[in-house]
Amino acid sequence: MERSAKVMGAVVSTILIVGVVIGVVAMVRHGNSDDKGGGQGVGGGGGDSGSSTSTSTKTANAICATTTHKEACTTSLESVANNPNASIQDYLSAALNATMSELEKAIEVTSKVKVDKADDPHNDQMGMDDCKEFLDTAVEQLQASISSVGESQLHTLEDRVQEFISWLTGVYIYQATCIDQLEKPEYKTPVQDGMLNASQLTENAIYIFSELTNLTSSLNLNFSSIADAATRSAATLSTSRRLLNNAERVGENGYPSWFTSTDRKLLQDAKQDPGVEAVPIQPNAVVALDGSGQFNSINDAIGSIPPKNTERFVIYVKAGIYNEVVLIKKIPNVFIFGDGQGKTIISGDLSVALKGVKTSNSATVAVDSDGFMIKSLTIRNTAGPDGHQAVALRIAGQNAVVFDCSIEGYQDTLYYHRGRQFYKNCVISGTVDFIFGNGRAIIQDSMIVVRKPNPNQSNMVTADGGLLPNGEHGLVLQNCRITAEPLLEDAKAQHKSYLGRPWKAYAVTIYMQNDIGDFVAPEGYSVFTNVGEGSLNQNTAIYGEYLNIGPGSISDRRDVNNFKNWHLLSPQEAEGYTVGAFIQGGSWLINTGVPYNVGL
Repeated sequence: MERSAKVMGAVVSTILIVGVVIGVVAMVRHGNSDDKGGGQGVGGGGGDSGSSTSTSTKTANAICATTTHKEACTTSLESVANNPNASIQDYLSAALNATMSELEKAIEVTSKVKVDKADDPHNDQMGMDDCKEFLDTAVEQLQASISSVGESQLHTLEDRVQEFISWLTGVYIYQATCIDQLEKPEYKTPVQDGMLNASQLTENAIYIFSELTNLTSSLNLNFSSIADAATRSAATLSTSRRLLNNAERVGENGYPSWFTSTDRKLLQDAKQDPGVEAVPIQPNAVVALDGSGQFNSINDAIGSIPPKNTERFVIYVKAGIYNEVVLIKKIPNVFIFGDGQGKTIISGDLSVALKGVKTSNSATVAVDSDGFMIKSLTIRNTAGPDGHQAVALRIAGQNAVVFDCSIEGYQDTLYYHRGRQFYKNCVISGTVDFIFGNGRAIIQDSMIVVRKPNPNQSNMVTADGGLLPNGEHGLVLQNCRITAEPLLEDAKAQHKSYLGRPWKAYAVTIYMQNDIGDFVAPEGYSVFTNVGEGSLNQNTAIYGEYLNIGPGSISDRRDVNNFKNWHLLSPQEAEGYTVGAFIQGGSWLINTGVPYNVGL
């Protein structure tokens, strides 16, 4: 994990927002008093043009009052601020298009930064290549947001607010990851400076969507609720989060529209061992080392997926050890399943310290696609503790399911990079920050195994990388067993082990209903210190615990001096971090065949 300077943002004062909005509402009502049919225009169609223009400008100001970078927001809305008939979609489109313009400028700046390959000890050339790819993906995410706003009517936006927040959080994550890839200031600084405007406008857009319900309801528009209030106070989860019911965002038969009957049958058969007698579902591709399949390698099977394929593509990997680095890039809806943990094994050894790659490139299995599913196999990075950052599984994608898998490594084992992800019945092992990322993930009913690190090293189970208070991110461990491997158990006096530390400023990590071993330090959490500089991430990070058991769960000695936002959750707060509320599992996991607990 490349350690970058923390990304800080300010929480907007609700009093300021309400005050500005009340003023705008008064202007809107006054300007529309004689209007007979102004439609959905924010400024209305009545009154004289000067009054209407003033009202639309005030509306833009009200929208920008919800953001962190207000001046940048005001400039981005200039194209609609003087339009008295502008709709809420017009304002949203203007904000997103301005962000796109700045992101394209950032890409242009990045393309002009040249790395001296003869003097590249940190492999910044690889970092620059990664940076360009991440920014290209950010553009695609943003284009999807722009298209969806343009196509949506106001009433359909209501159910898609959290989707937009998720997309935009991904855009922000890719920008931040781009910067994280670079080490040398002469390369990092110009890229960071060139991306500043794009980052600020992306952050603004996230704030605008987060506050959209408050704005539209105050402006008397038909927009009644928000899907997910991501902003939390230091001590409490917002009670305004909307819990999706089972009927939302599903197809005709009660299943998610993107989830086919084949998907359901595959996961319903997850308890079976398809390698014993017969594969329960006919896969699109079979991989086998003994030649009994269509392919000898997993990458060859992935390469056989037709271009622009959007249907579920199923790859069955028979038992064996596959020494390959698997990359699934911009191929949605890939499903990989094996013959079971310890039978089908995907193994790699890439690492930052020993192989000179960047953290993102060290993954044995790297997924940059939505709708990814994997079950019944082992993913392993064998670099060992000397490899430092060495990822086994990295997922950057929405609606990912990892079921009945063993994910093995030391430092940075599991990287939940972007998007909503659900892990069930897994074994995840490692040492330093071994469950980390910027996405939003829940790990349920799994075994978390802490291993023995190198001498003078401590263990941190988690390292969340929440970048913004309003972004879609965070990690929840629910009903898991956190235990030490025998080698660490024998040496736990020499190695302190913590439940986590905040990688970024707005880390959110919740432990609920887990069994925590006695090897965990009583203070629970460790501060994060960047190389060469101190970090104050602990001041803004949120850590919560709820009904954990075991000697490591005793909380009376937790480090509340450094972690002022740590607290024991109430049942109401804990409910906000469940599958139903936190990753909207009721809308995309329902009836898939994945066993999961939607609540506490």
